[in-house]
Amino acid sequence: MCMRYLFSLSLLIISVEAYSQDSFQDFILLSSNDTVYGHIRYRNNAQEIRFLNSAESKYSVHNPSSIKGFSFEGRLYQSIQDDKVGSIFALALVLGEISLYSYKDLYFLVKDKDVQRIEKRNPLNNQILDDKRYIGQFLALMSSCQNLVTKIQKLRFSPSAFIDLVSEYNNSCAYSTSNAVYLGKKNELRWERGFWASVISNDMKYSENSSLRTNNNFIGSYTYNYGVFANIYLLGNLSIQPELIYVKKEASITSYLTSTWSIYELYSISFVQLPISLRYQLNYKLTPYFSVGLVNGRVVKNDSYKLSSTSSATPSRIDLNQSEIGYKVGLGLSVPIRKEVRIGIEYQFEKASETVPKGVNRKNFIGNSLGVRLSF
Repeated sequence: MCMRYLFSLSLLIISVEAYSQDSFQDFILLSSNDTVYGHIRYRNNAQEIRFLNSAESKYSVHNPSSIKGFSFEGRLYQSIQDDKVGSIFALALVLGEISLYSYKDLYFLVKDKDVQRIEKRNPLNNQILDDKRYIGQFLALMSSCQNLVTKIQKLRFSPSAFIDLVSEYNNSCAYSTSNAVYLGKKNELRWERGFWASVISNDMKYSENSSLRTNNNFIGSYTYNYGVFANIYLLGNLSIQPELIYVKKEASITSYLTSTWSIYELYSISFVQLPISLRYQLNYKLTPYFSVGLVNGRVVKNDSYKLSSTSSATPSRIDLNQSEIGYKVGLGLSVPIRKEVRIGIEYQFEKASETVPKGVNRKNFIGNSLGVRLSF
């Protein structure tokens, strides 16, 4: 079953990939100041990127010495030369007479061709610096703006404080305020939302001491689930993914007690689930991702139980508790179809059990699903 899912996933991704070939959103800035649009592969590696434009058949490699910068997923990165870090691609937060860039836990102030590295840790021993020498760096670069002196002296070491200060300088004290451009996000919160829909099959395993049930492995039927989700990025490519999902679980079984006596049972139950997962992705145009998380569900409909027997003797109806808890893992691939919109195909495995006291017969659900995830 898993191989069939993965094979279908591959075919669908290939078709989406072909559809999105003309949707080039990223670009590189050459040393000649020419802009070339294409696809970029960037894995938080400040030393190089891989670039593919519409006229090429394979990716080319670029480093901070070969290009001035690039735009990836709506963010601008520029080549920075630092005496200790070396040549890197740094994320632009504010552009103007004084520009502000970041790379990992380092920040860079650039005025004319002067590059000032702002750091809180000593690069030699990684110890946190107790002094506030970064305040002296800001005072030296902004000496022409006396009305900011008090604010600089009270400056906190935080990206939001740096962004506010540099933006204020560029907008009020710079010689040419028309060049002041704010690019950063003060809280640096990255998130996306979207829709999820899939086809799912849920088997049910149930143990009961009953002479009328010789087999309690219910075979799942294909049903559906759908819902909404959000991805809130915590660190780099790691995000937390809360969801609100409606899922229908259906399975049946036929027990043969004798050659002429059989019992048929079918259940169909609808849940509202509130899964929450950790998700990790790799930064490629064809983006693979993996997720693992907890599932908490509540029954919203349980009136489709069917029981029939070729004899007058029948077992008691299987009643289910009103809630379930379990875990799930997912594996998927996504591609961009337009700016800030991605479509992905995902396989999920889910295992959940009804929440009943210890010692009571418990129903266990094992699900496999293949679905589409649209994010924007």
